Amino acid sequence: MHAALERLCDHKCVYCEAPAPASSAWDVEHYRPKGRVHERLDHPGYFWLAYVWENLLLACEFCNRRRRDRPTWEQPAAGGTSGKADHFPLADETSRAMGPSDDLSRERRLLLDPTRDDPEEHVTFDLTGRAVARDGSRMGAASIELYHLNRRRLVTQRRAQIALATRLIEALVSSGRCSLAVAIEVVTGELGGPAVAWAGTARAIRRDPAAFGLLAFGGGLD
Repeated sequence: MHAALERLCDHKCVYCEAPAPASSAWDVEHYRPKGRVHERLDHPGYFWLAYVWENLLLACEFCNRRRRDRPTWEQPAAGGTSGKADHFPLADETSRAMGPSDDLSRERRLLLDPTRDDPEEHVTFDLTGRAVARDGSRMGAASIELYHLNRRRLVTQRRAQIALATRLIEALVSSGRCSLAVAIEVVTGELGGPAVAWAGTARAIRRDPAAFGLLAFGGGLD
């Protein structure tokens, strides 16, 4: 099952895009938690989905389990605690399916399922590598919080990926081989591919190059 999920999820954590399984433990994640639901203490858990393929995802332990953000050299104090665990918030609790006969499609989900939803409609990234809810998306904000998408080391990795992309774009333009628009297309096309770790950062650059300082560098896209 692990191998099949790795293939389905492009060998990355489905939530944070960290590469699997090189750096940490990996979980077969139940998108709807099978044992209990943190937001509804009288809920038995979505036990009827425990072995349903569509409810299974590949997730790293830092997204899937409750973890305190560990200190770094630059930030020696421990950070906040987050991670999905048995959380499954809804925008309307009265829509929650309580048993196998209830209609799951009625649930007003607040957590992104990247196999069904387009994360880029709800989450983007800033120049520092932090995840940001796009256009004030409530689903984006809840997913960033519960998937722990702004933990320190993850933000550092994204920031490095953004720096790499912008350096490559600037180098192509400076060489005189192509325009800024073409350089952005080429670099973000390569670094934004589905199998690339933290590819969402490259696609964020493609969507809004001005937010990453590229229009000032290149004098515009024309």
